[in-house]
Amino acid sequence: MKKLTHLIIVLFVGLAPLSAYAAIAVDVSNNCVVKDTTNTEHTFPKSDSPSNYLGICLLAAAKEASLVNFTLTNDSSFGLYIQSVNGTNPGSTEYWALWKNGASSSCGIGCTPLVAGDTISLILTDWMSNVESTTVSFSVQSLIAPPPPRSSISGGGIPQSKLSVENTLVYLASTQQEDGSFGPLFLSDWVAIAFAAVDPGEAKAKLRKYFLETIPTLSKVTDYERHAMALLALGINPYSGTPVNYIAPIVHAFDGKQIGDPHLDNDDIFALFPLLSAGYTTYDPIIQKTAASIVSAQQRNGSWDGSIDMTAAAIQALVPVRILPDVSLALIRAEGYLRSEKPSNSFSTSWVRQATSALSWTPSGWAENSFTEKDYLAELQQSDGGIEPESSDVQTRVWASAYAVPAALGKSWPMLLQSFEKQNIPEKIDTAPPVIQPAATTTITTPSIASVPTTPSLQEKQKVEVPLTARSLPLLIDRQTAAVASAPTGSLFKGVWDSMVAFFTHW
Repeated sequence: MKKLTHLIIVLFVGLAPLSAYAAIAVDVSNNCVVKDTTNTEHTFPKSDSPSNYLGICLLAAAKEASLVNFTLTNDSSFGLYIQSVNGTNPGSTEYWALWKNGASSSCGIGCTPLVAGDTISLILTDWMSNVESTTVSFSVQSLIAPPPPRSSISGGGIPQSKLSVENTLVYLASTQQEDGSFGPLFLSDWVAIAFAAVDPGEAKAKLRKYFLETIPTLSKVTDYERHAMALLALGINPYSGTPVNYIAPIVHAFDGKQIGDPHLDNDDIFALFPLLSAGYTTYDPIIQKTAASIVSAQQRNGSWDGSIDMTAAAIQALVPVRILPDVSLALIRAEGYLRSEKPSNSFSTSWVRQATSALSWTPSGWAENSFTEKDYLAELQQSDGGIEPESSDVQTRVWASAYAVPAALGKSWPMLLQSFEKQNIPEKIDTAPPVIQPAATTTITTPSIASVPTTPSLQEKQKVEVPLTARSLPLLIDRQTAAVASAPTGSLFKGVWDSMVAFFTHW
C-alpha cells in the first residue's frame, strides 16, 4: 500500500482578484476514489500511472469538505472530465476548461500531476467566442505529513462515534410503513437524508418510490426546504422529478434580503442547503443576501439564537459559501461557541458532529473537555439498533436514529445532497395553498428557535424542527430534550404531550 501524503490546497472562487478571498486549507490524500454520473467508482492514481496524478484527488477533497460541488462524466475516448461545477452546466458551446499554472492543461483531470506550488483552475469557457467567465481555482500551498486519524481528539476532527450504523439502519427499516414512508412527512424526510449517508438497499428504494408517487400538502417555506433536501438526498430532481417544483416556493419566499419570516433565521439557514444543490451559487443574489442575513443574525457569543442546534445547522449551511463577505469570520466565532458548549442528548450531538465534519479544514482539535468525552450516540443505541430508550415513542426513536446515521459517519448535510442544474422559476401565483390547521391548542417554543412576537401570523410560521432542550419544558421532563422523553401516562401530562407532538409533527 502506498504511503499516504497530503497536500494543503487553497481554494478561491470568483471573478474578483484571488487575493480578495480568504485562503481555505484542505488536506488531500495521495489517493482517492471518485464517482461519475453513472455512479461508477474510479480510483486514483491508477495502478499504471504516476503516483503524482492527484489533480482529481484535489477536487475530491474540496468536495468532501463542502467547498465545491462538481459532477464527472466518463467518456470512453477521453476519460473523466468535469461536467458541472456548483450546479453550473456548460451551454451548447461551453465547457469547463482545465488550466494548470496559468496555462491550458495538456491532459485531463485524471492525468494531471500535482505538486506543491501548482495551481489548477476550472474556467467556464465558450469555445466559439473564446470568452471565459466563472473561474474556480485551487492553489497547492505545501506538502504535509498525514494528519492524525479521526479517532484522535487532537489534530482536527472529533472522535469517530462507536455507534453501529448497520444496526441503526436495520432498526429504521423495521419501522418503515407499507407505503414506503416512515409516518409523518418530516420523519420520512429526515430518514431520506440519513439514507444518503449510507445505502440500506430496499428501504431506500421503497422510500424513493413513495416520494415519487406522493404529493404532500405543504404550507410553509421550511416544509419545502426540508422536503427538497430529502428529494436531493435520494437523487430526485426537486424542480421536475415530481409533479411539484419544490424550489420555486423557496425562491418566491425571498424578499430581496432574506427568506421567509424576517424575525426568524431557520428558514434562511435551511434554504441554503437545497438552493446550493439546485444550481444556485455564490454569484446569485439570493445566496449572497441570504448568507448575509444569516451572518447578521449571529449573536455576540458566536451562536445563532443562543442554541447549540441552530448554530450547528448554520455552520453546515455557511461552509459552502464561506468565500462571501464576513462568512469565514462568522464560522470562526461559531466554532468557538460550539467548543464552549457540551450537548448532552443525541439530537444536539448529531448536529454538532455534522458541524465539526463540515469544519474539517480547521487545523486545531476539539478540546478534551468538550462534548466528545461522551459518545451519546453509542450510549443511547439500544439492542434493536435504534437510538433512545425503547420506552420512548417510535417517532422519537426514528427521528433520533435518522439524525445519528450521517453524524456517526462524519457527513454534513451538503455532503449528502446530489446536485442538479439550475432551472428557471415560474412567476409566483398568489393563490393560498391549502393549510391543515394543527390539532394542538398549545404552542410550545424552544430556545433553538428565535424569539417570535406573539402575533398569530408569526406563531403559525414556526420553522424547521430542531431538538428541544429541557429548558423548553421544565415542567414536563428533566431530560436534556423533550423529544427524547416517553409520552407521559397521566391524563394532564398526556394532554400537553399530545399537543406538543401534534404541533411539531404538523410540518
